[in-house]
Amino acid sequence: MPAFRLCVARRDSEPVRHDAQAAVLVDKRDRGHVLECDAAAHGLGARPSQTVLQARAATGGGIRVFVHDAAHSRLVWHDMLDALDAVSPLVDDSGEGTAYLDMRGIGGTPQEWIARALRVLCEFDLPVRAAAGPNKFVARANTYAAGGDIGALPVEVLELDTRTAERLRLLGVTKLEDISNLPHGPFVRRFGKEAAAWHDRARGIDPTPFRPRPHELQIGAAAYGEGSAEQEEQVYFALRVLAERVCSDLSRAGKAASLLQVTFECENGDLRVLDAGFAQATGDPRTMLDVMRAKLEGLAFESPIIGLRLQAMQLEECGALATLFGQHQADPQTLAVVLARLQAATKRAPHRAHIRPSVRLENRFTY
Repeated sequence: MPAFRLCVARRDSEPVRHDAQAAVLVDKRDRGHVLECDAAAHGLGARPSQTVLQARAATGGGIRVFVHDAAHSRLVWHDMLDALDAVSPLVDDSGEGTAYLDMRGIGGTPQEWIARALRVLCEFDLPVRAAAGPNKFVARANTYAAGGDIGALPVEVLELDTRTAERLRLLGVTKLEDISNLPHGPFVRRFGKEAAAWHDRARGIDPTPFRPRPHELQIGAAAYGEGSAEQEEQVYFALRVLAERVCSDLSRAGKAASLLQVTFECENGDLRVLDAGFAQATGDPRTMLDVMRAKLEGLAFESPIIGLRLQAMQLEECGALATLFGQHQADPQTLAVVLARLQAATKRAPHRAHIRPSVRLENRFTY
């Protein structure tokens, strides 16, 4: 999906869903920068990294501006990846808007695979493209190529930077077939080692490995619409309740969490996200609460908290680590709390020492 994040923002804005007017996606409404632009806005002169004022000036003001909602966009993308599991159990997530499916061993023709993928994604009401190919680059290029002729595609398909694309255009190189017809050695010597990959892809060669995404288990608990918390004790009580819910779910799943993500929603509309990590994955609510307390020390909220969400991240298989000389080692849960307090006090991650072989004693450790 070209300009995936822009398509999601535009789809969720009901008045313009069927409007063909050029549009750009920005990080902030007034003083933000352009993140993505559609083909119409690009044709008018809008480019990523421009400020909103520059984009309006370049296009004569005839564009719609949408503000990026990163959390919502990521959620939609993960839902689409989950839907693609019905087509193939092996899905390579190559960033929001691009996914590859390994279809080896699955019955049907490429046309049937494409129809199946489009069918499971139609419920998202987004302009999805699908194509088949022997490798990642060719499959992606075929979503743009008419009749499967990727040689006629512009060199921008290689995701070149603007300066390199301009240099190639001055030399009369505007299509992939122009690059494939150039001698490999002189082309690489002139444009650097990255040009070797451009030359290979222009000839349909892409050695990029297929990396299937792991299946994720999301465990979390939330408290919204249950009043507001103005005092510190009220917040800690709510966090303890949520931690017990999360740990109960972790126990049933046989998992432990090495990272917690806490989201605070305030009465004035502010949204604050806090990450709390552990020295060792845990499923103990008391440990989670102690680490969260350490992370919250020194934080101030301008208005009462009306919503809380606690989510367990980076789940690991649950199990106890048995040590031969446990009495000589620091308790990992106590260590997690101490490290969190140090980080909260110094506003930076503490260093950790690692042993390495060296002749000199002072060189036998590093941070």
